[in-house]
Amino acid sequence: MMSIEASIRRAWCDAVVLGAGQWACLERHLTLLRLWNARVNLVGASTIASAAVKHYCESLFLAARLPDEVGTVVDIGSGAGFPGFPLAVMCPNVQVVLIESDKRKAAFLRESCGLPNLQVATIRMENYKGACDAVITRAVDPHQVRVWAAGHAKCLGFIGSMRDILTLSKDAAFATRSAAAFPWAPRNGSFWGTFHVKPR
Repeated sequence: MMSIEASIRRAWCDAVVLGAGQWACLERHLTLLRLWNARVNLVGASTIASAAVKHYCESLFLAARLPDEVGTVVDIGSGAGFPGFPLAVMCPNVQVVLIESDKRKAAFLRESCGLPNLQVATIRMENYKGACDAVITRAVDPHQVRVWAAGHAKCLGFIGSMRDILTLSKDAAFATRSAAAFPWAPRNGSFWGTFHVKPR
């Protein structure tokens, strides 16, 4: 079986450079994801075989496009830890909070995502009281995050459908935006976008 690193480098020709320990951390997370997914629906079963690209590569690609000045990140509806966990692995100096209201998914996050710069919050988005520089999320209804993100952070990083990206692109709360399909699979229906909140 191909490693996460090999799979990502095969799909993403100029992939981010990670150390051996960081790649090993992602591999351990995937091993636990496979074990837990048989009992708890963390990700679609059909995506496990392509998890290196579908989950980890997409998350790292988005993380690489957040502004350099971002020091604190909140991942809303983190589920199995995407996109927040790969970001925390890639950026050890960035503090990441994974928000997941489902207790079983949060239990998985606590077992699989043990990093000094990462914490898990088993609450709903609207009950989170902390501050952050950026909000990130994946496959969450943009209507659920747009107002909250615009009121709590400087930017939003989003992975979802073209329709979701277009919805966010038309939002008057965002001053600038950058969005496109992932370069390795431009027709697979998965898109990324970063949106900068207008200064108040």
